[in-house]
Amino acid sequence: VGPFFRSWSGVDARGRLIFRSPPTTVSRPVLDANGAPTGVFSMSTQNGDSANILRFDMDARRIDTLGAIQQVAGGFRVVQGRDGRDQNYLTVNPLRSIDDWSVLSDGTLAIVRGHDYHVDWILPNGSAAASAKLPFDWRRLTDDEKQKLIDSAKIAEAKRFPPVNPNTPAAFAGAGGGANRDGGSGRSGGGGEADGRPQAPPPLITEYVPLKEMADYYPPIRAGALMPDLDGNVWVLPTTSAQSRQGELVYDVINPRDGLQKRVRLPLGRSIVGFGRRGVVYLSAGSMTQGFTLEKVSLPPRP
Repeated sequence: VGPFFRSWSGVDARGRLIFRSPPTTVSRPVLDANGAPTGVFSMSTQNGDSANILRFDMDARRIDTLGAIQQVAGGFRVVQGRDGRDQNYLTVNPLRSIDDWSVLSDGTLAIVRGHDYHVDWILPNGSAAASAKLPFDWRRLTDDEKQKLIDSAKIAEAKRFPPVNPNTPAAFAGAGGGANRDGGSGRSGGGGEADGRPQAPPPLITEYVPLKEMADYYPPIRAGALMPDLDGNVWVLPTTSAQSRQGELVYDVINPRDGLQKRVRLPLGRSIVGFGRRGVVYLSAGSMTQGFTLEKVSLPPRP
């Protein structure tokens, strides 16, 4: 699935690997207007609406399902044309309510639910618990704001996958490195040669969901919003916060015992890069032009 699928993993206190189930790859025939097979196939790497969080015990050689999360459906697909070449498509929805998860320092699994912003916990002993709904500054989006998000997503995707001039050597990087479906004629879209000439990879076509399929409110979290510290807490960065005065990052610090412990507003221009024990947080400050510095701060103990 290449760069179109990313997943995080963790290890609990007993050395068991915790990870998200991968997307499925489906190959379907393409039919013509009359429903007859065209001889062309569409291959899709699709995220379903949900995914399982799995735990692998390497000693017992056993995989258990700990829970399920909601995720962004759709994804990357490849459609083979009548000429035998492939066309790549990517579906993007920049505003979708999802769940996110993390493994705490003691092996507890934390799943933050995006639809109502609460945390489900799977404890190391196998028992389950849930926190109360967390406070969140829900904000409704207009169609104009949704369109701006689409426009921003287009700019971001253009930077991730810039257009390749088919006449430059970079366009042929990796050409000939993949197996060809036609036994070596090079008609596969992954490079190779056709009639003795190298074939550039096909461009990626990015499709965006209609505005009506986007959520009407900012979801509480986005992918990658969770960070576990070394004291048994999970730090969650909500998408919006009224406590952010000038754009500072504001984190919710939550644990299985007490729920929401505190909200931490970072100094302006700082981001978290790691944790130490007993409330130690490492921050990054600076810029790409001036360089970065590492700062160590200690949070005051909870009263």
